[in-house]
Amino acid sequence: MDHNSQLVIIPETVKKGSLVTIRLIDQPDPLGDERPYQLRLGPEEFEELSPEKFTKQANANLYTWEIDTSNLEARGFTLDIVNGDDIINTGTLTVTPASNEVGVALKSTDRPRSTDLPLWIKILRSSKRLSFNNYLDYMDLLFCGPGPQENNLRSNLIRNVKNRFLPFNDTDSYRTLKAATEAFVMTNCEIDVSPTGTMDVFNEGEIDDLIEERVFNIADAPPEYNQIWNEYIVQIQQADPNNQAIKDIFTIPYLYLVRDKLNDLPLKLTAIDQILDNIEKPVYTGKSKKRVSSEASTTPRGIVQSTCKGLIVSKLNNPCFLELIWSYWHEEAMLVQVLNVITRRFQNIRGSGKNDPLAGLHIDPLQPLNNLIWGYVQDEQHRLSVVRRAYEYDHHYGFSIKGKAINDFRPADSRSRFIEAFHKLLNLCSQFYKQEDNKTIQADAFPIRNSLREVHLILAEGAHNGYGDLPSTARIEMLMQQYLLARPEFRQFIPSRNMVAYPEPWMDRVASVNKMMDWTGTSIIHFNNLAIFGEQLLLSIRFGSWSITNTSANQAAIWANFWRQAVQEYIHAYHAVTGIDLAAERTMVTDVDTRPPSYHLAKRLSEQQNGNGKPAAASGSSTRSGKTTTSTNGKVKKESW
Repeated sequence: MDHNSQLVIIPETVKKGSLVTIRLIDQPDPLGDERPYQLRLGPEEFEELSPEKFTKQANANLYTWEIDTSNLEARGFTLDIVNGDDIINTGTLTVTPASNEVGVALKSTDRPRSTDLPLWIKILRSSKRLSFNNYLDYMDLLFCGPGPQENNLRSNLIRNVKNRFLPFNDTDSYRTLKAATEAFVMTNCEIDVSPTGTMDVFNEGEIDDLIEERVFNIADAPPEYNQIWNEYIVQIQQADPNNQAIKDIFTIPYLYLVRDKLNDLPLKLTAIDQILDNIEKPVYTGKSKKRVSSEASTTPRGIVQSTCKGLIVSKLNNPCFLELIWSYWHEEAMLVQVLNVITRRFQNIRGSGKNDPLAGLHIDPLQPLNNLIWGYVQDEQHRLSVVRRAYEYDHHYGFSIKGKAINDFRPADSRSRFIEAFHKLLNLCSQFYKQEDNKTIQADAFPIRNSLREVHLILAEGAHNGYGDLPSTARIEMLMQQYLLARPEFRQFIPSRNMVAYPEPWMDRVASVNKMMDWTGTSIIHFNNLAIFGEQLLLSIRFGSWSITNTSANQAAIWANFWRQAVQEYIHAYHAVTGIDLAAERTMVTDVDTRPPSYHLAKRLSEQQNGNGKPAAASGSSTRSGKTTTSTNGKVKKESW
């Protein structure tokens, strides 16, 4: 093309993010038309840009381009004005960084996804399902609505209502509450270990929320959750084509190791408590009502015995995710004790002090709470005593409770090393987080890996005797106590601090009675956080395969990062409750607090009461009063702890 043109770049050197104006001054076309010029940035092949403005002048035509350099790299570019394959004019543009400083970014160490990730997500979901607010919604739906719609929950509820009876008059309301709470706990604590996970299928929103909230420093994006769950579980028995009752049975890796250790024992498909559900009613024929022989009576004895002994399958493919530490911290929050003093006043028994703080408690029979409390009082003999719970706390965790009712405390098997091992683990995690946040070093997780193994082994030693039933029984009873305290009728009798936004409605009642009785002055929220996050941490350790020797330090690092919120929440709440900072740097690795929480709580209670002008309580004792019972001679006796 035979023509003259001039290229103007304003400015030729520009900071990244600024605008650049490019103008081409060209002689006019003989026909007066605009030429199809395009702007091309090089040396790479960029998309050609048409001029944003064309101005027709007397002696020249002006073509104008505006370029935003925000998306351009900080380097030099060539600018070509082309018309088809012909280059009309060429210039240069230099883009410099936004500042004179060179940008440097540090990031944490990328780690692959943990094989235990699906287990941890199951634990989080189970914890959310078992929360009090979810339980309260379920009870409101049951008592005030159409009832629960989930099939498994409905079947458990119907079964419990049919099988649970109380030998007392006018206790049907409480019986319904008790059966419904048991159905709620046992349905939501169990997880379905199967490839399809029909009970626990996650939708995409739940998966994204859980992954984004909990997982840190994962190098590869996690695949769909149900897929990694299928890769995680282990098959322990294949389906028998000759017996439709024997289906594919799966479990989690830790329970598979336990099953492999007991591989000489058969698998029992039906638990003893399910036998009555499977027995058909006898069939009678003729006027004589002669009973027809059942098929079971002709079954060979060897086959019957093979199905009557062995490991209960439901314990392997439907494990229950509960920890007794949840009940322990609510016990220390005086949850049980608060309801004890209320039921004492309900029975018209005066408090031990000169003035009874609950003297104005008058629950009229026109409201549901009256009959619920009546049934609760009548059923006292069927609930766990503080002594039984105390022995189990000691068996699981080496935790003790201070009080007169358990002065003659003689445990046979105590987990005395648990407190040291668990507190050491939390302290190591705290130090690990400091290193992890310091991007100039790679945090060492090998001590955490060893500590996780130690805690896992200690927990496994305590998973016997009452472990299978007492945690669930204690959870059922304490959820019922929380529900009773959350009833709106208590607003008339127990004043509360309305400006304190408690996350659960039972908390202000417990806090108010604690204040009346001069018990713990620590916020109930901290005890509740210790219960929730302590349970999550211990479940992830108990059911993880930490005893395997090839577990890497990288796996421990991922565990620490995943459970970072739970670890730090527990450390903070423990400091608020006991005054002990588990995250403090130690002069020696073994220099961690090994005294049970009850020691610090008793010490704080003594200081609190002494600060109120009262004499300090004796070391290791508590002024908490216990449940009230009636002796054989009709006189009232009080059990204190």
